[in-house]
Amino acid sequence: MMSDRKKDEPQNTVSMISSEDTIDRQVNDALDQSIESLSPEVRRKLNQARIAALEKKSRFIPIWKLASGVGFVFALLLFSQFISLPVEENLTPFAEVLEEDMEMLEELEFVYWMTEEESSVTQ
Repeated sequence: MMSDRKKDEPQNTVSMISSEDTIDRQVNDALDQSIESLSPEVRRKLNQARIAALEKKSRFIPIWKLASGVGFVFALLLFSQFISLPVEENLTPFAEVLEEDMEMLEELEFVYWMTEEESSVTQ
């Protein structure tokens, strides 16, 4: 009983598809005939309305396309900023060092004086 049902299913599906195709063709033929029976004035107005609707559709950019484009450009800019940024060392200007640690400068002067003295003695 079950196997008979499974055998009939593909045939029913094929027959349903072919009947839908037949119905589609009949509807399209009826619509084509109804258009042919319209007056030229009505056909012209319908054609103008169709063209106007298509022009409005072509001028409209969906918001998701606009948002995705802007997001993509923003992501590229961020990516390029992270790639191109050189690593900067945190260098403290000499004037700030002078203000912060006079003692260190005095030691540096002493070291410089010692190296000068050594170089003058060895010469």
